[in-house]
Amino acid sequence: MARLSREFVKLETRIINDYRFFTMSEFEQLVYIKLLGISRSNNNQIPKDFNVIKQLLRLKKEETCFYLSQIGFSKQEISTKSETELYQSALKSAIKRIKGNFPKFKENKYFWFFDGYELRLSNSAPKEAINSQRDEDEDLDVDKDLDKDFTTIGKVSKNLTKDQETQLQKYAEWMARDIHKTGQTRDQIYKMFFNTARKHGFNIVSNAVESIWNGTNPHPKDIWNKIKSDIAKA
Repeated sequence: MARLSREFVKLETRIINDYRFFTMSEFEQLVYIKLLGISRSNNNQIPKDFNVIKQLLRLKKEETCFYLSQIGFSKQEISTKSETELYQSALKSAIKRIKGNFPKFKENKYFWFFDGYELRLSNSAPKEAINSQRDEDEDLDVDKDLDKDFTTIGKVSKNLTKDQETQLQKYAEWMARDIHKTGQTRDQIYKMFFNTARKHGFNIVSNAVESIWNGTNPHPKDIWNKIKSDIAKA
């Protein structure tokens, strides 16, 4: 079973056996589950910017208004508030309840996060976890010695071995994922990745990725398909 699937089995088992989860309203439960999912896909960094978290949670106005009525807001108060104010009030209340029930849900100036999240999901540090099956959403170790790995791969050519393709795909995925990490801008990642790549003759790879990025965050498969296409044309 892939690691991501195992994690959600463990997550479901823990929640249905945790009385704290069932002391919350359905809205608060929904927010909590979504926050867990957002945390998993954003390196345990849930942005506190309201416009961002609103889009990530995708809460519906009807369920938001119903929740506010449950926690003491009158119909008049709800009707006079803007949609933004409704979401802000509901999210503030839900977050407060979640933090009260689950002390390991914490925050700093910029993010909410789950203390010990990775350890609780896999019972060991991710880099120590055994996984015999490839998982597209598997965490990648960004502390790899890139210079050593690029030297091992050799130069890009039309006749890539299977191992070379695997290595190049890994680096394309690494670069696409790592833009979410705190303190790492896209330009910083470009500099680290492409300087090392170009030193070892990976100009085709760098050009391929740069030509499709255009300020967006493409899926790793899109990057890899473009890389293979450019290699074939070289």
